[in-house]
Amino acid sequence: LDDVLPLLRETPGALSWGIYTLTAAVNFLSVDCKIVHGQVCTSTVFVDQGMDWKLGGFEVLTEAAKADASYFRSAREVLPKRYQSPELARDNME
Repeated sequence: LDDVLPLLRETPGALSWGIYTLTAAVNFLSVDCKIVHGQVCTSTVFVDQGMDWKLGGFEVLTEAAKADASYFRSAREVLPKRYQSPELARDNME
C-alpha cells in the first residue's frame, strides 16, 4: 500500500474503493467468520497491478471467542506501536 499511495491520491475514487473493499474484508472476517484479524495496518494491505486491495498479515488471526486479554498482549508484540489502539498501547485490555 505504501508504494502505491501517491498514485492512489491522484485518483480519489480508487482510494475510496480500496478503503471500501478493505472494510468489506474486515467485516467478512469479523461478522461472517467470527474471527479477529488483529493486525490491520498499511503493512498488511497489498495493492495488485489492477489496483485491487488485498488484506494479508494473518499471523495473529484468531477466533473472536478466543480474543481475550492474553491474545491482545501477544498481538501487541507484532503490531507496530503507531497502529495500536490506545488501550493496547497502555496494555489495558481488560
